[in-house]
Amino acid sequence: ELADTKYNLSKEIDGLKKELDDARRHRDEAEQNLSKAMAELNAKVAFLEGEKARALQLLQEERFKDLNNADDARKQANGASEALEKEIANHAETRHRAKVREEQLEMTNLAASQALAQADKRAQDERKLANDARAKAMDLEAKYNRL
Repeated sequence: ELADTKYNLSKEIDGLKKELDDARRHRDEAEQNLSKAMAELNAKVAFLEGEKARALQLLQEERFKDLNNADDARKQANGASEALEKEIANHAETRHRAKVREEQLEMTNLAASQALAQADKRAQDERKLANDARAKAMDLEAKYNRL
């Protein structure tokens, strides 16, 4: 029965370790995906900021060239500016979602670590109980043999 308990605890510990490894792997993958997404979003923001600057420059040039076309250029610049603002808002939302996901992964990792620590504690307690039972059995056997 003790061997079964040890075996079951060992299986449980192995399962918890696998879950912890899986959680860590998922967290690492999520961090890599987040880093990649952040780099892509930062590149898009930089591109859009460049486009906005170019559009504003174009607007100024158009004002000097032809006042009739200045209104169209202004609309284009405003459109580019609005697109940039939307992309920046999307970028901020993505950062927020990534932060929330990172916190969720940290909580999952913490829970797995706690479960593993509890399993280790139970295994230690079971080993102590088994050792105590073995010592008591040996003591009783010695007393019986003396009789």
